[in-house]
Amino acid sequence: MRSVLLYLALGLVFYLSSCRDEGGGSGGYFIRMKVNGNLKKGDISQTRSFLTDYQAVVGDTQKNFTQLMVVSTNLNGKNFEMLSFSLNEFTGVGTYSLAEDDPRTSAQYGEDVNNSSKIYPKHSGQMIITEFKDNKVRGTFEFVGKNYETGQTVSITNGEFYLEAQKNVL
Repeated sequence: MRSVLLYLALGLVFYLSSCRDEGGGSGGYFIRMKVNGNLKKGDISQTRSFLTDYQAVVGDTQKNFTQLMVVSTNLNGKNFEMLSFSLNEFTGVGTYSLAEDDPRTSAQYGEDVNNSSKIYPKHSGQMIITEFKDNKVRGTFEFVGKNYETGQTVSITNGEFYLEAQKNVL
């Protein structure tokens, strides 16, 4: 009987440890990606995400928009390494272009934000929002970032996140 209880207890410990949050952070929130094949994880305590409602005049018409913006610093414990992106016409679940010439989106990876030759704005890529409910956003992303001073590029792949966005209204 004692060995059965021991096996049940071990099984329960194994089950509970396998059910922990995906990202290990508060609420299971996370952001991670590969930069040129190397895994980078954002420090959730240093990650901010916002949903902002705003109005803009397009042509002769005033329109309402929502912007999703995410900034994650301290990637892999490096204070000046960061990722940021914004979707200026965020409408929820869907695919968003990260093309260089698309003014509705921005994305950049900074290996060292204090050195302009180490900052790589989007050149091509996409972001896919797979879930949006109660200000919680889940998605994937990939893009090529290009530094326009040096011509060097970085490849951002396997990007994924699950974050809660703070709601703002302008």
